[in-house]
Amino acid sequence: MLLRSGDGRTGIKLWNGVSETTSNGEINYHLLTILGRIQQLKNTDFDNISKIIDFGYNPSMQSLFHAYEWLEGVEWLEWIAEEETISKEELEATVYELFKSITHIHRLGFIHGDIHPKNVILKDNSPIFIDLIEFNDAGTSYNPSYVPENFENLSLIARDRYAVVKMALEAAEKQNLIHLAEHCRNLVEQPEVSEGDFN
Repeated sequence: MLLRSGDGRTGIKLWNGVSETTSNGEINYHLLTILGRIQQLKNTDFDNISKIIDFGYNPSMQSLFHAYEWLEGVEWLEWIAEEETISKEELEATVYELFKSITHIHRLGFIHGDIHPKNVILKDNSPIFIDLIEFNDAGTSYNPSYVPENFENLSLIARDRYAVVKMALEAAEKQNLIHLAEHCRNLVEQPEVSEGDFN
């Protein structure tokens, strides 16, 4: 469930039916991993993610939650659709910030795993990654339009790189930035967007 506080300043993501133990009675390590990840994100001073305010697990209600700062901004797709108000220089600078931001997230030891235009908002032309926390026993969720065909053979970091490059490609095509579009197209057509190519 996704909730928003009455004053509009806090978002709350809630997962119900989360047990402390697995079906065979063992400790639910997936739950512990998610709680540890949320704690790390809460302790991280990074401007390009939504700040974690609080989090926890209620064993009696079998509920996992985290509360975060609700940021007002423009979704990536809405922003690039405003082609008549965005200069090519502004778009190039924002794409560069998008690349730098995901690289920084990876250097801090975090992976998003589900990057797509609805999970990136722009606030003062600075990209902010949202929806970094996903609790899913079946595995990581993903948007099929922003993973390569061979995504099951790739690391989540490689999926992040692919998604960001594809978003940059769409933006470059929209603004007719020929060289950037050509470079991004070459990258997404490879079996993997390597770290070296991305850098």
